[in-house]
Amino acid sequence: MTTEPRQLYQIRMSVGASRIIFAGYALFLGGIIYLANHGGGHWWSFITDLPCGDKLGHLGLVATLTFLLNLALRGRRAPGKLSGIMLGSLLVAIFMSLEECSQAMFPSRSLDLLDGLANLAGVVVGDLAARRALGRRQVRAVTS
Repeated sequence: MTTEPRQLYQIRMSVGASRIIFAGYALFLGGIIYLANHGGGHWWSFITDLPCGDKLGHLGLVATLTFLLNLALRGRRAPGKLSGIMLGSLLVAIFMSLEECSQAMFPSRSLDLLDGLANLAGVVVGDLAARRALGRRQVRAVTS
């Protein structure tokens, strides 16, 4: 008797619930970015006091954002020549790259290549986690 292997990590929730969770987390992350841009980011010094804490913070925050957006989009893939990439991962990579570059405009921030690389590593980690959680059946291409 053969049985299909069980997906231990597959997440099942409604589209609405996953979108609400993503929106809440995006607001939280937006608040962190706002505070950092306006010099109010001293409350998380406990993270920056750790060795590589800042970079691990970037990786963790961006991985979570990527994971939640890909769940909310149900693994939808980018259109056209980028169809091998999940749309949520592409959107987060673009947004976080722009956000990192925008730090040059704020005196309380500093543009840091390693922060940008940590953000991109977070996109990769979040993408892989979302693919695992959604299972192969859920990751689909965008239809024109």
